[in-house]
Amino acid sequence: MGVALLLALLLIVPVTIFRGYVLSQLWHWFVVPLGVTDIGIAWAIGLSVLVTLFTFRYDIQTDKDMQGWTGAIVGFIIVLISWGMGALVHLFM
Repeated sequence: MGVALLLALLLIVPVTIFRGYVLSQLWHWFVVPLGVTDIGIAWAIGLSVLVTLFTFRYDIQTDKDMQGWTGAIVGFIIVLISWGMGALVHLFM
């Protein structure tokens, strides 16, 4: 659990930024032609974090290492990271 969790925590920020970049490009290509305002990377990261926060599901039952309190703590950390990423990205809007 230790190495996998550490790797996941290290990759959260770069993956979230990349996901925001991709979302901003897709928005520009497919939504802007419909007459909707273009969004920048910061807005896209914010939207991505918001959607992830509402749609993320972690199944504690399938991961034997994440039983009980450990799974609850990981869920809480995910919410805190989402909040922190949202606050940081909000500074660039």
